[in-house]
Amino acid sequence: MEVVPAFFTPLGFEFDFLPEYLLKKVKQQSLELTEQVDGDKHGFTCDVWSSFSSHDITKDPKFYDLVFLVEQAVNRLTRKLGALNKMVATEGWLNSYGPMDYQEVHVHSPEKFSAVLFVEVPEGSAPLILRNPAFPFDPIKMESPSPWANAIDLEPVENRLVIFPSTIDHYVPRGSNKTNRVTIAMNFSEGEPW
Repeated sequence: MEVVPAFFTPLGFEFDFLPEYLLKKVKQQSLELTEQVDGDKHGFTCDVWSSFSSHDITKDPKFYDLVFLVEQAVNRLTRKLGALNKMVATEGWLNSYGPMDYQEVHVHSPEKFSAVLFVEVPEGSAPLILRNPAFPFDPIKMESPSPWANAIDLEPVENRLVIFPSTIDHYVPRGSNKTNRVTIAMNFSEGEPW
């Protein structure tokens, strides 16, 4: 787990998060889910396909291994940060960004932490952008995750897990990908003490 301080708060990163066999399985399950479940825009005007309101992957036995591993990663991070309680996955969903799809600025509060796993990252995929709450919105971004940056572009890398506080504004601009950019996101709240 790589921990980077940004906006005076920690971000967690894990590259090559899933073993190859499990990543392949998650890709297949993600494709099946988009074919079997109606997507929704959960109150946004964005055009990304999402299972947010229609299918909670934390309750789906097919995604059990993935949810378990992400929950462990979130707890590794929060334990390093001195958390008194375990973090528990409260909800999870799949996002599939077609060509030119985007997601507006939003937060996941009142949850404590959120995690995003990049499952499919075709060429031209848009970054995940985190905004510094201390600065007004400004499209100029710094390249390094300085605590003084007004926003950080997190390059989408297949099989990369990103963990961040749920109160941080974030969004996905339009990409130029020709095939779907697929992510799985989860929210976490405080559970029982360690």
